[in-house]
Amino acid sequence: MQVKTIALLPNLTLYLVPTEKFKTVEMNIIFKGKVDPKLDADLMLLAEVLSDSCRRYPKKREVEAYCDFLYRFSFRINNEHQMESDNFTLSCNFISPRYLPDDFDIVDKVFEFIHEIIYRPLLKDGAFDSEVVKIQQQKTITLVNQFNDSKEYYSLLHLNDYINGEHPYKHSMIASEEELKKVTPQSLYAAYLKLLERPISIFIVGKFNELHLNRMIIKHLRPGNEVTTPRLFVELPYNKMARYEVTKHFKQSQLSMVFLTPDINTSRVDNVALLFNYIFGSGSNSKLFKVVREEHNYCYTINSQLRTLSNSLVVSAGIDDKNYEDTILLVYKQLDKMAKGEISDEEFTAGVESLKSQFMASEDNGRSIIVSIMNNLVRDLPYLPPQERVAELEKISKADVVRFAKGVRFSYSFLLRQRGEK
Repeated sequence: MQVKTIALLPNLTLYLVPTEKFKTVEMNIIFKGKVDPKLDADLMLLAEVLSDSCRRYPKKREVEAYCDFLYRFSFRINNEHQMESDNFTLSCNFISPRYLPDDFDIVDKVFEFIHEIIYRPLLKDGAFDSEVVKIQQQKTITLVNQFNDSKEYYSLLHLNDYINGEHPYKHSMIASEEELKKVTPQSLYAAYLKLLERPISIFIVGKFNELHLNRMIIKHLRPGNEVTTPRLFVELPYNKMARYEVTKHFKQSQLSMVFLTPDINTSRVDNVALLFNYIFGSGSNSKLFKVVREEHNYCYTINSQLRTLSNSLVVSAGIDDKNYEDTILLVYKQLDKMAKGEISDEEFTAGVESLKSQFMASEDNGRSIIVSIMNNLVRDLPYLPPQERVAELEKISKADVVRFAKGVRFSYSFLLRQRGEK
């Protein structure tokens, strides 16, 4: 599959992947702006308010009924941060036009509906309806409190503060309860008006008539004129051997370790990093899982995850406090072994085969194709079809992985202690 890029209008860009592989069309419509922490709470609520009603369909059940009329059209709206960009996204899925009667223009009806949802919200006295806002505030606060009761999420917030420093990407798109309570119908409407000033990027995967698709987009969408800033990669300090601990009410402690990696943001090194991570800690056959968890029983769970935008790797483990130091030392040892070339043929082959399967499966889902294209755009990498990624992967040797492991260095650890432990 190839990606076709079209500058359809000033500040409106299409990324098209025409394919007959799927019976549905996947689409993301992104209003892309700059990260502004002052707007996070408003945009988080705005996504919920716009999802549930509009002037033509003022009740959620009416929105759902029309989605059913559109042959089970499904959509969701959310706000997320990607580096310095704030992406207010409507993602949707609808049946391919080729499976519908010729007199039912699904593309026109879908974009007409999206126009209603985005450009004709339910307003009252020059702002959003106060009752609607209040209901969404209560629902969203409940959701946020559920996140805050998760030790994994709490640790993630702390790591974001450390990894991203003063970089705009550090700010969580999940607002606090205090911030959400400050949102008013008026502030929500002001945030909405700013949203409409943003340029639009549209990602579409599926079978469609490109000319008709372009006409419907021009007919129903209106991009703004805001100009986004250039990409800003996060640079972490080397040789910062820092530790930090905090005690919370969780029943189990959470250990997080940050390692700095060589630059991942090239196509070849990206695959080497993925293979390194698989062998080191990303699966049930990894060194961390087999040695730290199964052999020594130091933790309940353990895994590693690459952070490509900050050239870092995070090891996360659910542990008992008594195993804190032993767990850290054993993680070090596994990294040291890889840097010394202690990677078995079985581990290397299993990693290659697993990644091959992941690459080939990535085109079995339109949503994953869109995510891959978006991530590569941020990193200024071309989108490679699975067959090309597999071919690149097969060129990687064990020596490449060892060389990468030698460049991985510890930077920081964070222990979230369970309450009652010293």
